Amino acid sequence: MALSASQEAWRLLHPKMALSVASILLAGHFLSPYPLNVERCVVGVVGVIVALTGSYRLNEAMDFVRGSTSRKYHIWMGSVLVALGSLMGIYLSIRYVWWILILLVVGAGGMLAYNLLRTPMVHNRVTYSVVWGAAPFLCSYFLQTLNPIPPLYIIAWAVFFSLVAVEILWTWGPAGCRYQAECTRARPDKVCHSPVMTCFDRLNVPKAIRQHTKAMVSMKVVGMMLLAIAVFLMRWA
Repeated sequence: MALSASQEAWRLLHPKMALSVASILLAGHFLSPYPLNVERCVVGVVGVIVALTGSYRLNEAMDFVRGSTSRKYHIWMGSVLVALGSLMGIYLSIRYVWWILILLVVGAGGMLAYNLLRTPMVHNRVTYSVVWGAAPFLCSYFLQTLNPIPPLYIIAWAVFFSLVAVEILWTWGPAGCRYQAECTRARPDKVCHSPVMTCFDRLNVPKAIRQHTKAMVSMKVVGMMLLAIAVFLMRWA
């Protein structure tokens, strides 16, 4: 059954993953040992989420047939959002320090590569843990401190967020994805777009398990949000 325009737009925001990434981004800013620079925090977080939403739109143009929106519109909207997020990064590099452009290339490049490429060299758990865990956290810390050399405790936090990202990926895997056209026409042994299980297994997960894993992902997202709030209160309350 095709999704309505509003349902499709909401799904393409990927709100649970967006909230997880936003929590990781905020934690990176909040763990800075210096007074919080609100402009760098707000522009940095919004820029990443906007670009992330754009990369999901581009991914939609490649993988899915599940709504009334045309593929051409997905490509146009995704390109605009990625460009807008990149402009925010360029603004920060002009206003503060040039090497923020490196963070932009690494962050935006990683998101686009993971969503657009299907090679196992990119589509694997290690890449996922870096793109959705360590990289957002470290880039936020670097942006907030304007210092690209992290202390050991920040590296430990980055490893933690990488593990959290993979944990969410593993939990989300059994939730299934009945709208993804690529899965429905794939070989039974092909590993899914989310590299946890095969397409065949993911398409045939019982409804009860799918609902259970969705609830678990929601709990993990709430936990990430509470962690970001706790870090903020720990530093400035």
